[in-house]
Amino acid sequence: MNRSRWLTACILIALAGVGGLCALTVFGVFSWFIVSGPQVSVLDAASVSAEAVEELSFAARPNLVIHSSAGDIEVTGSDRAGIEVELAKKAWGADQEAAERALEALEVAIQEGGDTLELTYQRPEQINLIGGRSGMDSVSFVVRVPVDTRATLETDFGDVSLAGAWGDADLQTGFGEIEATGLTGAVLARTENGEISLREIDAGGGDIAAETGFGDITLESLQAGNIHLDTLNGDIQGSAMRVESAIGFTTRFGSIRLSDFQAETTDGDTENGNIILQDGVVVEKLEARSGFSAIDLSRVAAGSYVLFTRNGDITLAGAGGTLDLESSFGSIEVAEAQDAVLTARTDNGTISYSGSLRADASHMAKTRFGDIDLSLPAASAFDLLLKTNFGEISSEIPLELEGSINGSPVGSQEVEAAINGGGSLLTLETSDGDISIHALLGE
Repeated sequence: MNRSRWLTACILIALAGVGGLCALTVFGVFSWFIVSGPQVSVLDAASVSAEAVEELSFAARPNLVIHSSAGDIEVTGSDRAGIEVELAKKAWGADQEAAERALEALEVAIQEGGDTLELTYQRPEQINLIGGRSGMDSVSFVVRVPVDTRATLETDFGDVSLAGAWGDADLQTGFGEIEATGLTGAVLARTENGEISLREIDAGGGDIAAETGFGDITLESLQAGNIHLDTLNGDIQGSAMRVESAIGFTTRFGSIRLSDFQAETTDGDTENGNIILQDGVVVEKLEARSGFSAIDLSRVAAGSYVLFTRNGDITLAGAGGTLDLESSFGSIEVAEAQDAVLTARTDNGTISYSGSLRADASHMAKTRFGDIDLSLPAASAFDLLLKTNFGEISSEIPLELEGSINGSPVGSQEVEAAINGGGSLLTLETSDGDISIHALLGE
């Protein structure tokens, strides 16, 4: 009996020791948070704010660097000799006194050295165990700089704006919009969540890049060596772009619309969204791919076209050069083409082509389920290979069959023929559909 009581006492003492160690551990961690770690509040609803504005002046420097944990950044170039900074501080607390104390604790680190002015606001981490906060302690920057200033602007939470500067720009935010207007120099704009707007930028031979995780990208009046556009979820829209080398654009969920553009090459990709290109000039290759939407090009001249969509139509108007067009499930339509080299394939859809084909090249149009309809100048001269398993073959341009001329519809499912004495090979093939050749009036 005594032995049993002794064991029970030992167990109780051990449990008390373990409980004491746990309490000490919790107290130590809590003390560390209070002294060295994030701001911790218990049963604290920080719903009252305090604000203050501070103005600073600095000598001009070629480089401006701003890092902020939270707050907007707005920088504007002007003809002033120095740098003027306005700091808009805002802090939150459970009452006015607590908010004022939090406001006094907001500090901006200033580093002046060599050719760089660097301003940094690091927001203390805040943890509310029970309760909530109506807002985030922040410092917003409004800065006026000489026009020949290179800007590196970065905030974790807030919008970034730059206007009227002549130096290169690096603009980044975690959650917020980016706007750049009237710049001269290369531009990198990157946000995880927000829209990007770039207007009236002359990067010369430098590059312009815009990347966002969730948001639209809007471009207007840009000149650059290269332009790269990337959004995970959002539309891309641009106009009046002059690019020495390449335009590249990618979005997983969104449409792409470009107009009035010039580039050496253009490459675009979207998983789910239309690609619409209008009034452009691409010296060499134009490539566009869509997963589940249409591709529509109008009055876009290029050396060659590579267009592919898994599920959508391809429409091309006013094109020339080499056409490599493919759709898994959709129709292909080419209108007003000039001396093109045609390769068109679709598993399920019609193929329609109107215009001239280059005489010294081979051409092919093939579909598994759909009609093929070609309208060519009446004087076009090609050897023809025409195949259909379930359909009719007809031609308004007389077909030369085994030395004879037949201008009426041909009922055969496979025809080898020539028009106007023959020439390069033109292959038209469908498993289930009609093949029709029409003569363009006046050509």
